[in-house]
This record gives sequence, structure tokens and C-alpha cells, in this order.
Amino acid sequence: MNFNFSETAGLGESNGAKQLEGNKIHTVKFDGCEAVDLKDGQYKTLRIKFSNEDGAFTHTIFEPRDGDDQDTQGTYGPNPSPVKEMITLLRHLAAAVSPGLMEAINTMPNNLSWDQFRQKVVEASADGIGKTTKIKLLKREKTDQNTGEKRINAEFPRYIIAYDREGKLYMRTNFIGDKTYFTTKELQKMRTEAAAKPTSADDFDNETTSTKPVNQLADPDFDDELLK
Repeated sequence: MNFNFSETAGLGESNGAKQLEGNKIHTVKFDGCEAVDLKDGQYKTLRIKFSNEDGAFTHTIFEPRDGDDQDTQGTYGPNPSPVKEMITLLRHLAAAVSPGLMEAINTMPNNLSWDQFRQKVVEASADGIGKTTKIKLLKREKTDQNTGEKRINAEFPRYIIAYDREGKLYMRTNFIGDKTYFTTKELQKMRTEAAAKPTSADDFDNETTSTKPVNQLADPDFDDELLK
């Protein structure tokens, strides 16, 4: 048997950053946006990155598909399109850390390609890199399609905008910025989940006690790490 020790030289621990936990509000630094192509360009993504001394969080946005710019009809009325969700998320990010991104969103032409749009977002948001803000992450259980193993991921809230009774769009929750807080509904869900299984006091951040009233285009089931 040939033991080749040189090939593994310097490897003793993982270089991957620890992921920030869900059901917590984290104080983080904005690490910028980046355009990343996966699986030989089959998936063209836009990533929004944050980190602190405890770990990192990346929100991945996938290229809109045909029809993603159209609202859909739900049981209780229209649902905002995935593109409207995505643009709102970027506006929310811009309001927290990047005046340049806000200006770009307000002045971009409507007929950009996805590649052009991604590049403009990356460039415009560079003025926010290194700025400190807060992000709200929620826990979500996910089953690995290959192994069947269940794991808990952290993600931004879903369905961040809605139509009111007058047909006007509004944001359902804040999840980036200093005014970030957990809604009463989110706190109730977390307490229900905690009561259903053993947990520790560390599962609840000190900042989860806010109960202020509530004033994308992403696929959380997609594991882009598998495509690298």
C-alpha cells in the first residue's frame, strides 16, 4: 500500500465558514453581491453575502423563468410575482447598506438581460461592502434528496410582499437593517417548534423578544453547493 502524505499536506480541518443559525437576528457585515454560474453555466445565480465572527450567510437568487414577472391568482386574491419579490428584496438590502444599489434600481432600464442585471447589482452594491447591519434568519427543515437525511437550514423570510385590500403592495416584514425584528406570528411558530422537542436556551437570541406589528426569487430547496 502506498501512503502518499504529500497530497494531503496542510489539510487538517475544513475551510468552510460556519453557517449562521436560523431563528435569530444577527449583527453582520455586508460582504457584497456576486454573480456565480453553476454547473457549466446552467444555473446563473446572484448571491448576497453577509458574515460576522460567528459565521456566514448567503442568499442565492436564481435567474427568473418565463412567467416569473407575472402575478398569480390565489385563493384570497393576487399574489405578487417572483420578480417583484426579488426587486423588493434588493430594495430592502439597498435601504440598509447601499445607496448606490438603490439609485441603480431606480434608474435601470426594464429590458436588461439577466447577465446585465446581475452585473449592475454587483457593481452598484459595492459601496455597501463592509457596512454593519442586522439580518433576520428563520429555520427551515430540508430533506436531502440523495440521502433522505433531514437538516435545518437558515433562510430569509418567504413571501415578503403582499397586496392590501386596496390592491397596493406592502412589505410584510423587515429582515435586513436596524429595524429588523421577529413578528408575533414568527415568535409563536418558534415557540411551538421549541415545545415539540428538547431545546436549549441558546436557541433563542436576546433580540427575538420584539413583538412589533408587521408593517424572491430564490429556491431554498436548491443546494448550489452540489453543483460546484
